[in-house]
Amino acid sequence: MKAFFQTLKNNWILFVPVCVFIIGKILLFQTYFFWDSIAGLSRPALFLYENNFSSFNFPFGTVDDNLLLTSILAVIWKIFGCTLLASHVFSMLVGVAIIYQLYKLCLFFIPDRKKLPFVYFLVLSDAALVTQSLLLMTDPVMILLAIMSVNYMLREKRIAFSLSLLGLALIRARGFDLCIGIGFSYYIFLLQGNQWKRPLHVLATAIIPFIPSIAAYLGSVVFRSIQYHSFQICRKDPSWANSLDLVNLKGFAKNVFSMIRCFADTGRCFLWLTMLLLFIKFKKRIFFEAKSSFLWILFIGSLLTIIPITLFVQNTMGMKYFIFEYIMFSLTTGILLFSLLEIRVAKIVAIMLILGLWTGNLWRYPEKLSVSWDTTLAHIPYYGLRKQMLKYIDQNQISYKEIGSFFPATAKSSEIELSTDDRKFATLDLHKNKYVIYSNIGNMSDELIDTIKSWKMIKEYRQGAVFIQLYKNIE
Repeated sequence: MKAFFQTLKNNWILFVPVCVFIIGKILLFQTYFFWDSIAGLSRPALFLYENNFSSFNFPFGTVDDNLLLTSILAVIWKIFGCTLLASHVFSMLVGVAIIYQLYKLCLFFIPDRKKLPFVYFLVLSDAALVTQSLLLMTDPVMILLAIMSVNYMLREKRIAFSLSLLGLALIRARGFDLCIGIGFSYYIFLLQGNQWKRPLHVLATAIIPFIPSIAAYLGSVVFRSIQYHSFQICRKDPSWANSLDLVNLKGFAKNVFSMIRCFADTGRCFLWLTMLLLFIKFKKRIFFEAKSSFLWILFIGSLLTIIPITLFVQNTMGMKYFIFEYIMFSLTTGILLFSLLEIRVAKIVAIMLILGLWTGNLWRYPEKLSVSWDTTLAHIPYYGLRKQMLKYIDQNQISYKEIGSFFPATAKSSEIELSTDDRKFATLDLHKNKYVIYSNIGNMSDELIDTIKSWKMIKEYRQGAVFIQLYKNIE
């Protein structure tokens, strides 16, 4: 903590993004839990909070693989009150820690203070990273622990490295996937340092820091299996029972396309275009530059470990699944720019890439195209639009039970806003619902959208790329 404040005081490169982040966070203190953070964060944390940690047998509709994070949040609520403010302050501290750890990571590879700001700000500009850090989302703690692990690994602080891996393995299932990817990179890191000799001996050495995280993860699986009276790595909740089923060839091709889109969307295509141009000019050098080769290993290793839970199952992937990979790729791009190009040209390209990444938050999409809304700031108007629509519904005395809705609007208001209002909209059933709330935030099927739009729209609120509409069945 002391080192952080000393660095912050004497270094504008860190001071500026921290101040901008805190100001942005304060401006968003009125936002609430959104999308996966309802089922994966507020709902399980509320369950623990309301039951005083007496039970960990979470109800259906709850993501139960992030017990550590939800327990931390529930404890914070016990101490400071179950409020959005307490949640945001915790989230803000995590975000500031991410900014600091990314600074340390970039400084390790780019110690030159004339080059560092361009690479550092490039890494910080990814839309998914910014959005997840600024709002009440599920992944920032996992991102923080992953970056800490890499920093401690590079600086050969084995105890701190092992502890950060332990937290990463316990934070959620995808965190353990990242542990495996980092473990692969660590093995290569040590093997390279040993001049590629005695690979089995190096493997035995490399696995030692991972023993606590492996044991803890296996323990969490056993604990969960005892809770649900059957062996379960991840509980099959009826709400998403089919999401872990294997896909057929068509589904696999669709997932491959979705992954490609994740790595190209919200401005990342500019990074890939830059990397392609560097490859055309410098060929294999982009893979074997001393400072970038290890980052390529981290990028590829972590990507390979997440492929089984993205490409081969029906679970709809989101951009947040790959934030660690985005960070590694952005940093690799920045390092190569300043390693291979003349410094003036590298600075110009870096500035253009930073601007290109920030434009990703302004991208507009066709109404029927699924969008990873929790990884772009473009969704922020939704919070205000939802409140306006709820106010309209109350003013016109429309019962929530008559209104059908969709993810994420079917959760209780108390789970979304931490209020005392337990009302929630009915599950969408066009044969029973008298009204339907529809928003492009929900990523509904084309057929369902067309059916809803055949009803009479009685109210609409729209801002930026987001809209929310209320329809009435006139039949």
